[in-house]
Amino acid sequence: MADPILPGLILAGIVLPGRGASVSGGGPTPPSDGRWTFPIPAWRGYAPTVSDGYSATATSGHREHHGCDLMYHRKPGGADQMWPRGIVNGKANGSPNYFMPDGVHACAARDGTLWSVSKTGHGLAVVIDHGAPFATFYTHLSSVLFPFVERGAQAIKVKAGQPLGVVDYSPLDAERLMHLHFEVWYKGGSSAHVDPWPLLERAPLPTGG
Repeated sequence: MADPILPGLILAGIVLPGRGASVSGGGPTPPSDGRWTFPIPAWRGYAPTVSDGYSATATSGHREHHGCDLMYHRKPGGADQMWPRGIVNGKANGSPNYFMPDGVHACAARDGTLWSVSKTGHGLAVVIDHGAPFATFYTHLSSVLFPFVERGAQAIKVKAGQPLGVVDYSPLDAERLMHLHFEVWYKGGSSAHVDPWPLLERAPLPTGG
């Protein structure tokens, strides 16, 4: 699945590249300052986790993946059996090792201002400006809880853990696998992506959503 990049946006004076632009990554992930919240909540005792991790460049057998995909890890005989592997009602709620229930909300990973809420080929997407040096990107949403926003025009503030929209799948994904694609941009726009996991691995779970 191609990496989702929003074309034509400007954040803090930096042009965010469109599809096909050169993407070099933002370097190493900085240490967490303790102000991060995991972008999806727990579900029936299941903690969210990374189902597909970050890769700044393509390597043999692996594509570039400028963020991480978030789902829930299966447990033998657990409630995840409600969400079987395979396409059901037009979408796949699970893979062999991970699943995503219907109706889970993506949540803001940090306090900030909505920079954009838009419709893309990969589903509805949200960009949050957290103030220098961070921005975050959330996509594969089927619905959002805010009006569409361009370039922070409405200055809508969000708090860490606040629900943003409902997790779904990318319409461009032939597998239709439900998951949240989440990116952290450090000192720039989408070309300055860094591995989100060091910021999330000890982050508290949101109570909303």
